[in-house]
Amino acid sequence: MKNAGMTYDVVILGAGVAGCATALFIKKYAPHLKVIIAERNDNRSFGQDLRVGETIPPHTAQLLQHLDIWATFLKHSFSVSYGTTAAWGDDQLYHNEYIYSANGYGWHLDRNVFDRMMVDACSNRGITIVNGHSLTMSNKMENGWDLQFRNASSSYKINARFVVDATGKQATFAKSQ
Repeated sequence: MKNAGMTYDVVILGAGVAGCATALFIKKYAPHLKVIIAERNDNRSFGQDLRVGETIPPHTAQLLQHLDIWATFLKHSFSVSYGTTAAWGDDQLYHNEYIYSANGYGWHLDRNVFDRMMVDACSNRGITIVNGHSLTMSNKMENGWDLQFRNASSSYKINARFVVDATGKQATFAKSQ
């Protein structure tokens, strides 16, 4: 993507679940805002990653309904989960039985399918998504941010009023400030 400078209201760094959910929330409540998601990876290889599936809890249904993607989620027929068992930091198992949840059961996810669903929902709502460029520079300006992105063959600039760092543990943007 070659561009001298694009202007957006919000740039979201990271096209994972957090980045996509944030973008969907913004577009739902402020549809007039121009939103772009900048993903470092080049065309996330959905279906080709060797990612382990995971389980989401029952209250996730309310969140997906709130983002207006519940019907799409149900079309994927993810397997029902009635609870989880996990060990975090030691050998003691912790059990979370969903039978005690007022929200019913959870679901086992194919993360590649779920992630693709989230990205597609963003695209369908008019949210721009760019892949394959890393953030190389950020300057705080009076009315927002001037950001530079680059890969091996091209670069582009984004001017944005707000930046959301949804890069996970890396917190790439936040740590650089």
